[in-house]
Amino acid sequence: MVGDGNCGFWAVSALLGKGEDDHKLVCHELIEELMNHKDSYTRVFGDEAIFESVHEDLVPWLGAYAHTSKWMRFPEMGHLIAWAYDMVYLKPGCPIPSMSLEWALHHTEIADTWPDHFVDRMHDFERLNNIEKESNVEKSRLEPLIDLAGDSSFDVFI
Repeated sequence: MVGDGNCGFWAVSALLGKGEDDHKLVCHELIEELMNHKDSYTRVFGDEAIFESVHEDLVPWLGAYAHTSKWMRFPEMGHLIAWAYDMVYLKPGCPIPSMSLEWALHHTEIADTWPDHFVDRMHDFERLNNIEKESNVEKSRLEPLIDLAGDSSFDVFI
């Protein structure tokens, strides 16, 4: 894979079996998907400005290396890719967070049962997240308290 700033689109192209060289075709297909369902995506993104920004991000960069504004961004591109190609790639057993409120409010009827397939993974994510929170609480109890009252370096904030 060439380090030209298009690695996210190269990866999608490769996963779809199109080959890495078809990453511009992927961008074109995603623009088509976005424009064909503008109302739906505007609702999901929550703002027309975000819709326009995602559209602009997909327009190919003409330079040798894609500007950082053209890099694949999440979660917006993730939703778009999943809907455009009707698939999501996850490592087997990979924990995932619960569905977002926005997804719950704006998904299409055909997607009603999608979360059912991932309940175990969502529970695993929540369990691991709770373990990490508990670990962080324990670590913070072991750290000594810092008295900032006598530290003049914070006076600039007052």
